[in-house]
Amino acid sequence: MTNPELLRLFTNTMPLWEQDTLAFFINRLLNEMKSNKNISELEQERYLRVFENYLAVCYNRKLSKKSLQLMHVPKIIDYIMESKPTIHFLLYKIAALYLKNLFLNNKEEAQKIRNEVQKYGYQDLIKTWPK
Repeated sequence: MTNPELLRLFTNTMPLWEQDTLAFFINRLLNEMKSNKNISELEQERYLRVFENYLAVCYNRKLSKKSLQLMHVPKIIDYIMESKPTIHFLLYKIAALYLKNLFLNNKEEAQKIRNEVQKYGYQDLIKTWPK
């Protein structure tokens, strides 16, 4: 859970994992994050990246509302939104808010977020976001 290379591999291979297995590991990671009070900002950013990717994978798989609960999606979004208010985490919070709107089928609000991010020059960031 702390090896950056393994976290990167895990993040990049998420689309290949079965949803239940992926959710199991994500939940373990989330519980570890919540219980660790001495996590560095760099480590937390790594985990936010993992969680953001997980949310995108869940959205792309078009999971039902019931499945989203079982797959810990609301807990992940809450964790991201409650992370430290640092400039490093701002984009993760924006991405989480964007994905939350997609999950809630608030396409218009999601598009507003996407447009604002693009307006400020972050089009490279949003090109990998699901639509």
